Amino acid sequence: MAYFNYIRTQHRTKFANSIVEEWLNPREAMHFLQVGQTSLYSLMKSNEIERIKFGGKTFISVKSCEDLIKRLQAKKSEVSK
Repeated sequence: MAYFNYIRTQHRTKFANSIVEEWLNPREAMHFLQVGQTSLYSLMKSNEIERIKFGGKTFISVKSCEDLIKRLQAKKSEVSK
């Protein structure tokens, strides 16, 4: 979560409203997941991460990004056994 807070302070002004903190724009999500644009949009298209569109903007759920990481870690630990 520390990396997420670093990205927030580098790219966006902090907001008092905690609801805003639960969503990332695509650029922030790419940094958070450490993936490129093509991979991010592939994850959104396959519904592996939750997104909403508001007007012309896309927002990605922080929780769904964290859940994706947990699923990938669990899958990796199953393969190592």
